[in-house]
Amino acid sequence: MSIFKARVEYEVTDASVKTYSFPFPYLRKEFIKVSILHTDSSITALTYGVDYSVDDLTITLVTSPSVSEHLIIYRETTTDKIITWNDGSILLAKDMNTEDAQMLHLQEEQKDYLIANALATSVTDAKETIWSAQNHRITDVSDPKEPQDTVTKHYMESVQDGFVSRNTSLLEQATTQATNAKNSASSSATSASQSASSASASFTSNQSAKKWAESTASPDNQADTDSTTGKTQSSRSWALYSKSKAQEAATSATNAKTSETKSLASEQNAKDSETNAKTSEIKAATSEVNAKTSETNAKSSETKSKDSENAARVSEQNAAESARVATENAMDFNMLKRNKAYSIGDIAYSFYIPSWARLECVKAGTTGTTVPPALGATYIAGQYITDGTAIFILDDVRDGNRVGDIVLKPTLNDGYIKANGATVKASEYPRLLKFAQDNSLCVSDSEWMDNSATKYVYDASADTLKVPNAMGRVLQGEDTLITKNAGLPNLRGSFNAKQTNPESEGGWVDGRLFSKGWHMGYPAGSGTQTHAGGEIIFNASGYSAIYGSSDTVQPPACCLIAQIKY
Repeated sequence: MSIFKARVEYEVTDASVKTYSFPFPYLRKEFIKVSILHTDSSITALTYGVDYSVDDLTITLVTSPSVSEHLIIYRETTTDKIITWNDGSILLAKDMNTEDAQMLHLQEEQKDYLIANALATSVTDAKETIWSAQNHRITDVSDPKEPQDTVTKHYMESVQDGFVSRNTSLLEQATTQATNAKNSASSSATSASQSASSASASFTSNQSAKKWAESTASPDNQADTDSTTGKTQSSRSWALYSKSKAQEAATSATNAKTSETKSLASEQNAKDSETNAKTSEIKAATSEVNAKTSETNAKSSETKSKDSENAARVSEQNAAESARVATENAMDFNMLKRNKAYSIGDIAYSFYIPSWARLECVKAGTTGTTVPPALGATYIAGQYITDGTAIFILDDVRDGNRVGDIVLKPTLNDGYIKANGATVKASEYPRLLKFAQDNSLCVSDSEWMDNSATKYVYDASADTLKVPNAMGRVLQGEDTLITKNAGLPNLRGSFNAKQTNPESEGGWVDGRLFSKGWHMGYPAGSGTQTHAGGEIIFNASGYSAIYGSSDTVQPPACCLIAQIKY
């Protein structure tokens, strides 16, 4: 688990990879920043929209970094106000959530910056607090005054009194040896010759000591597994001491040569001088051994310090997780938890979803150890979210409708499907299938044809579900679920089809419903009209224009989209 809230770092192992993911949310794409940490410890900040692009929770680079370089992805939210409030303005949940998110992001980013760039502290098993510069240099430090003050590189090399006093004492010893050599001028010429040879050997030995003390390369070019270069090295902390001894040896050699020219030196004194020089060489070698021991001890201390630092980080992570769990328990009102078993129908809430939404379990299981990335980027009602082995659906609680409700809306809402009699995949609508089964609304296909507006057809073997068909129908209240077909009351009437007085219009039913097509009747052999008869025409549209304006009963209507909440 990362100690950072809004920062992730990758070590590049494949230079062909250009897409990297990150787990934290953001308010705007330009707040996602990318930097490359090169192998020489220099850092290059990339430019959004030029060097990389952001898509959901991934970034895509224009040019991929080199192998062994580090790619750092972090969030840097602006401190300028994203939401500006004015007197009398309406407080919208979306705006308030955005402002809260901006404040939370700024706090997380400040904490990440301190962890990545400031001095870090850790606590050992012995309750000792340790400060770590995290592999950074510390500059502008004063010389120490108290016994427990920090010692600088400059102080160790040129100021520390212990080293200065010791080097001064060695210089005095060499001066005394030169004086003794000068006082032995009356010795024999043979002794002087031998003294010269001894002095030469002494000079060579001291040169070797000097090489072990201050050489920048390996003194003997031998392998050394404890050395950082793989070969033996001189001790830098004893550099001034070794250099001083080399100078003293050179002075002794010069004085010995001068003694040879002026007089014969004492063989015994010369041998004593040689012995002292060898002693100096032995001391220099001892200094080297002590320096290596100090280096080994320093590496051991560094290892223990890193172990303590790692243990402190683990403790910090455990503390953060404990704090998160404690916070969830303290504010427990069905908040979605990690590593928790959920059953079908269980309701949960989360800080990662909008305030208008909730989660309902549609497949029993146990949530994962970490928050799934889809949870922080999900804002669509009806979308399924897989968390561990459990599956949840995101519900919009603002409309107040329940699963299976058939409603009329001007648009097809998220979390709804059309009530158009279509056949869908049953496993993709688990709550709707459960609603139909729990309420005994599943019928055979033939039964559905007679009652298609309210019932479902479920085929388990084919994993299909046929939904109600409310197309071209109005929603009407009844005691039970039924489907009604269109119809009108029958229009009936009777009348006298014979009229003795053809000139009279009396006796007819409303003329708008009936019309006549008369022919006049005359008795045989008579020229006088005595009755009238003929075709009677029935047409309801003459009574009202509502008849004949549609193939079925059609009142004035506003047609909306019939849809079912799933």
